[in-house]
Amino acid sequence: MRAILLGQEPHLLMDPDVYSMQDLLDVKSGALYLKLKDLVSACSSHVYNCELCLARGFICELCNSEEVIFPWQLSSVHRCNQCGACFHTKCHSQLPCKRCIRMRIRRDSMVNSDHG
Repeated sequence: MRAILLGQEPHLLMDPDVYSMQDLLDVKSGALYLKLKDLVSACSSHVYNCELCLARGFICELCNSEEVIFPWQLSSVHRCNQCGACFHTKCHSQLPCKRCIRMRIRRDSMVNSDHG
């Protein structure tokens, strides 16, 4: 994986809003799409097969599925704007985020224990 990433133009990995003239030519020819598609495929394959990367994923607290989900799964994952927790889009509702509630309870109990 490291070799694949080191073989990429640094701006493609570090600054997705910057394009070289070659990138623009590659957009027109379709080459950039294929290059990025292959890169995303290689990175996804790594993440789903790497124990350390999987440990950085999320479990949907609403359905408790064992499926590990990630914030970049834009079509199927909703991310809480407050705490960053991830949920399946189909599970997400307008109810308050369970993780935010837990964090608020913990914060309130710490404040109360400091004053008590």
